[in-house]
Amino acid sequence: MRRSMLLAAAGIAMSFASAAVAADQWTDADTFYAARENNRANIAEARSRYVTILSAATTNADKLRAASQLGRLAIYEGEMVLPKDNTTERKAIFRDCWDNFAEKINPTAVGENAAYYYFKGVCLAYWGEAAGPLASLPHVPTLNRMIEGGVRVDERFEGAGVHRLAAGVYSNRAARGVGLYQPERAVNHAERMVTLPAFPGDPSSGAEYYDNWRGLGLVYEEVGRVEDAKSTLEEKIAELEELVLANTLPAGRGPEAKWNLSQMQEQLARLSQ
Repeated sequence: MRRSMLLAAAGIAMSFASAAVAADQWTDADTFYAARENNRANIAEARSRYVTILSAATTNADKLRAASQLGRLAIYEGEMVLPKDNTTERKAIFRDCWDNFAEKINPTAVGENAAYYYFKGVCLAYWGEAAGPLASLPHVPTLNRMIEGGVRVDERFEGAGVHRLAAGVYSNRAARGVGLYQPERAVNHAERMVTLPAFPGDPSSGAEYYDNWRGLGLVYEEVGRVEDAKSTLEEKIAELEELVLANTLPAGRGPEAKWNLSQMQEQLARLSQ
């Protein structure tokens, strides 16, 4: 997906009870997760522990929580840590996410849930970016179903993540070859995602997921609304810089917020030339 629309993202663990998995297993995994910032060794350790939990989980709550954390790790590492030209590792990370972890929480396995549609859709889209249009073409119907399913089940999940996914896909010029480039439709999703309230158990609303503001700026630029893009970026950069200084970044999303800040600063510099 061009220019990193999505969020990435990593974030807050879903607040499900986890009686079937020992508390120290979650603590161990979550400790490495919290230390993920630009640290692939810690990411690998966290991933290993969540995989173990997911493989042994007997409750839907544990499966949802572990798979969601694995999805967040994949998005953070594959999009925010690895360089874009590392297509081999990016494809492997995102393939594992959408074709393995997300499938463990498909509706047949655990019932309808927003996490399945979001993480399968996002990781499939990022995998397609790395794999190229030809490899992506057979998966277009699945990607569309993930977007539609996420909106239907709960559009608030992961900071309006399904709208972030849709905005990124529909504003991606590289997706023209597979029939998904629809920039005006992207605007509708991008403007929607910054208005939604928080998903239950998540302290952050759509407006507090800075992936969304970065995405809105990119969509505005794509449709030629450069001044709107610049004003959006200027406001949110200033806001994020204050949060960084005050050490009050969105709970559990510090690494993602700082990465989004750097990306917005780069875009604003480019638009201001």
